[in-house]
Amino acid sequence: MTRSVLIVCDKDGRTSFGHLALSMRAVLRDAGLDAETLWLETPRYFPGDGRLPGLSLRAGSLQTGFFSFRGPFRRLLRERRPDVVLLVRPELGFLAGEVRKALPGARAGVFVHDLFAQTLYPRSPKFALINRFFVRGTESADFYLYNSEWTRSRAEARFGTAGRPGAVVGCPVDSSRFFPPEAPPSAAERAAFRELRGMEGFNGLCLTVSLAEPRKNVETFVEMAALRPRVAFARVGRPSEPVEALAARKRLRNFFQFAGLDDARLREFYRMADLYVCPSWLEGFGMTPLEALACGTPAVVARTSALEEIFADALPTVSPADDARAYVEQLDRALAGEEIVRPEAAGALLERFSPKEFGRRLLAALPEG
Repeated sequence: MTRSVLIVCDKDGRTSFGHLALSMRAVLRDAGLDAETLWLETPRYFPGDGRLPGLSLRAGSLQTGFFSFRGPFRRLLRERRPDVVLLVRPELGFLAGEVRKALPGARAGVFVHDLFAQTLYPRSPKFALINRFFVRGTESADFYLYNSEWTRSRAEARFGTAGRPGAVVGCPVDSSRFFPPEAPPSAAERAAFRELRGMEGFNGLCLTVSLAEPRKNVETFVEMAALRPRVAFARVGRPSEPVEALAARKRLRNFFQFAGLDDARLREFYRMADLYVCPSWLEGFGMTPLEALACGTPAVVARTSALEEIFADALPTVSPADDARAYVEQLDRALAGEEIVRPEAAGALLERFSPKEFGRRLLAALPEG
């Protein structure tokens, strides 16, 4: 009898969690499993009318969903009777116990990506409530998936789950979204791209893709722009007034922010950048440097958290994470045409986190039926 897996996600396909849910659905189906997604839809994270493949439950917000999702979720489980339920992040841990109530024989798993809500904001009332009501149920899951050994070690200490079933599976790079051009962009093509995006007159492009929260260390990226005024520095992410204010105080004309990019436009940013920079203080994995590599662009990362674990053999790493001069030294090398990435190691990295290899690890991590 074919094993049945239900993947539960509370963010749509524009987000990394949504893409992960779709990737897991695809690789499990390719392996012959009966895999389906369940989208917990709320207006904030599902603002559009576009339907994603799979099932859905809807609530007015994630906060009210803490109560209103439970009953419909149990009813859906009894109807579908999955063997395994995968919750894509710890904030959905409050549903792990509902699996046991509805289907005592089913197994509930949680994909743990990071513990930043717990570690970065210990005095925040918002995150205290999230940890108390949403995340705490993760402790009752039957098994765990982790994106890195770094995350696993911290999650086991946080949840007291050392020795319980779990596996590091990484995260897949979506090769349908991120892939290199047929030929490397010429200097003229790069210049034309910068001009089209309002960054004309600069000698190159340095890119980062990130939120503006403190752990992302966007301030160091802005400091890099101050050190190399003849290069354009682009941040892709939700507009941030504090970041804009910092750039204004430094009177930077070479710092730009872009938001709302679809896959094709984001792919072009990756491809047309001379260097991708990830200066984060904390990362549970580090997807964006992998996406840059998949698009054929060199990258440099901070020597911190899971970034060191994942990338140290393939890319230049910088320590401390706020050493702006160390990053621009790598930028200078890239602009001069030097190879700063170790090609064989980078290729092995992309193969390791390909959908195929991710799917192999995911299948091996699922509990037997």
